Amino acid sequence: MRTLTQAWGFSTSRAVQLEEAARELRAAKELDFRLVPARKSCGFVLFLLGKNEEALWEFREVLRVDPRLVRASSGLGMTLVRLGQGRRGDQCL
Repeated sequence: MRTLTQAWGFSTSRAVQLEEAARELRAAKELDFRLVPARKSCGFVLFLLGKNEEALWEFREVLRVDPRLVRASSGLGMTLVRLGQGRRGDQCL
């Protein structure tokens, strides 16, 4: 079975880079839990890796801190759509 990154045409090395980015962003969050840019970026990286539940949590945490962040709201919407919650996801987009 192909992974999501393979289905999207990411090479194995690109998928490895995304995993490394996710690790680094998680480490940044450990230093400062409310670090919004790291959380938002982590959400998008997790989304690209197909880790939808984790991405969903990151986007929700970002929006809890600052509900005005349009990109985080879009990330939340895309993730909800991917999880089959299209109606809720469309509201965020």
